[in-house]
Amino acid sequence: MKILLDTNVIVSAFATRGLCSALFEVCIEDHELIISNSIIAEIKKVLEKKLKAPKSTINEVEYYINNYFIKVTDSDNISICRDKDDNKIISVAANNEVSFLVSGDDDLLVLKEYRGVKIVTPRQFWEVLRDQRG
Repeated sequence: MKILLDTNVIVSAFATRGLCSALFEVCIEDHELIISNSIIAEIKKVLEKKLKAPKSTINEVEYYINNYFIKVTDSDNISICRDKDDNKIISVAANNEVSFLVSGDDDLLVLKEYRGVKIVTPRQFWEVLRDQRG
């Protein structure tokens, strides 16, 4: 299954130990993780500006992403969110046959689904994975 993790989920996975970290590990093992250059740039920006992560940590995160994610082309052909960054994420998900977009962003979560992409919280996705494993 193709999964797109929003910036907030990826940053949480690297910055904390908890649900996002566990979810991230399961996705790497069992699914295809999709990412684009704009999402990588946003991750790096959040790590640098908000979390004040050292350059070496940011480089490690980028290296990890480049090795475990499938990088796809950015696309800006969707305009349904007020935040242009959210539009980019929705576009990447919709244009790459992603099954789930996992996010903590209320502006995305309110959509619930867009062109076959289910938009869920990390907790909701964890429950989907749990139910699939039986």
